Formats: sequence, C-alpha cells, structure tokens
Amino acid sequence: MNFEQWFRERTSRFEVFLIRAALFFLVLLLLSQLVQTIPRARELLCLVERREGRPYAPETAKTPALAPVPGGEHYLVLKINGGKVETLVEVLVDGRPVARFNPERAVRIPVRDGELVEIDGELPESEIEVEVSAVSKGIVWPERGRKVVFNGILTALGQVKADPRPQPE
Repeated sequence: MNFEQWFRERTSRFEVFLIRAALFFLVLLLLSQLVQTIPRARELLCLVERREGRPYAPETAKTPALAPVPGGEHYLVLKINGGKVETLVEVLVDGRPVARFNPERAVRIPVRDGELVEIDGELPESEIEVEVSAVSKGIVWPERGRKVVFNGILTALGQVKADPRPQPE
C-alpha cells in the first residue's frame, strides 16, 4: 500500500467524522436553545437566570411608574444671574427638555417628587450661573437660593424632594 492511497483512506474517514461531529453539535445547539425557551428548564440550566431575579411581567404591574405627588404637581422657577445668554441653555427633567432660557432669563418648570432636574445646552462663552429663585409649597429640595454653574457640561441641579405631608393653602 502506497502512502497516497493510505492518506486518502484515512482522511476520508476523518472527513466523515468531522461532518458527523459538526451535525451532532448543530443538533445539540438547536436542542439546547429549544430547552432554554422553557422557563423552568432555563431557571435550572442557566446560572445567570438564578441571579437576575424575577422577570418583569407588565400585565401584573398595578402601580403607575410615576406616582402622583400629594397636592399635585409642584414647580421650580429658575433664573440666570448676570451676563448674556447667547447660546442654547435648556432645563431637563428626567432627561427630557422642558424649558429653554434663550431669550428668557427665567423659566418656570413643573416637577414631581423624585424627578432629576438638570441644565444642559451649548458651550457658552463664559460660565452661566443658574439659581432657583422660587419653589412651590411642599418642595424641600432643591431649596430656594440654590445655585449651580453651567459651563457647557450637563449639570445636575438636584433631585426634587417633596414633603409628603399635605401643605396648607
């Protein structure tokens, strides 16, 4: 038996073995993915599933994502101290733009307990000082007189904290 014939016999058997192994692993992969669609089996087989907690079920959610504040919505009045506002400067509440300072120097924004108030916009020529000039009754934070300096970078004014007790009119 010469080497060439021996090589063809061995490699053809090895080639068949590789094809069968590839098909076996493909079927194994498909079966494992199919089993992963069963919640109980997924919980048993997948370590990550045990550490992530219970999955969110929207049909069982009964509380609104944004619970109303006692006494309704509150407000903050923000004003810019000194200098001109030549660039776009806006107020964001929970990442959504709600008011612009340009050309206004003061804005009144509605807020609720737990919302994050931020200042954002284009890069100004000089720093801009933003002050909380007024707050509605029941707002504990940010307090009246709080100041932040905006220099073109997203700046947090603070997370709104409202007093849960009803406020006298």
